[in-house]
Amino acid sequence: MSNSSAVNETGNYFGANTCGATTAIFNRCIQDLLFVPSGMVYASVEDFCKPVSLQGDLARYNCLCSKFKVVMLCYETNCPNDASYSTAYKTEANYCEAASQYAPTVSPTLWSNAQVGPTLSLPTGEWKDEVYGKPVKGAAAEVGFGVVVGLIAAAAAI
Repeated sequence: MSNSSAVNETGNYFGANTCGATTAIFNRCIQDLLFVPSGMVYASVEDFCKPVSLQGDLARYNCLCSKFKVVMLCYETNCPNDASYSTAYKTEANYCEAASQYAPTVSPTLWSNAQVGPTLSLPTGEWKDEVYGKPVKGAAAEVGFGVVVGLIAAAAAI
C-alpha cells in the first residue's frame, strides 16, 4: 500500500477524538474505506465518489450513501460516543435521501389489469395426457398442469 500513512499524516478523517483506545482502529476502518486497489487513499468520501459522479447524480449519491453507511459502521463499532458521530449520521441520511430522489420509479399504470398482446384459447375436445397417458376431455379445468404451463409458455412466445 503506497499511501499507508495517509491517516497519520492527515489525522482523523472525521475529527473523532473521543474514541480512546479504538482511535487507531477507527482511523484504519476509514482508511480502508477510502483505499482503492491502485494504492491510492482518497482524502474523503466525497473525493472517493468524484469519478463515479461522471455517471450522473444517481450514481454519485448511491456511492456517497453506500460509503457513508460504512463510515457509520466504523463509528458504531469503534467510536459510537464521539461528538462527530451525529454529523456523520446526518450526512449519511442526506446522501441516502438524495439517492432515493434520483432512483427510477415504476409507474403503477404499467401494472394494470388491461390485457396486452395476443391471447390463446385453451383447448377443448379429447386428447391423451402426455405425462400420465390418460385420456383428457374438456377445457381448462380438466387440463393437466403441464399442458397449461406449455400453453402459457407458447402464448408468451407469440
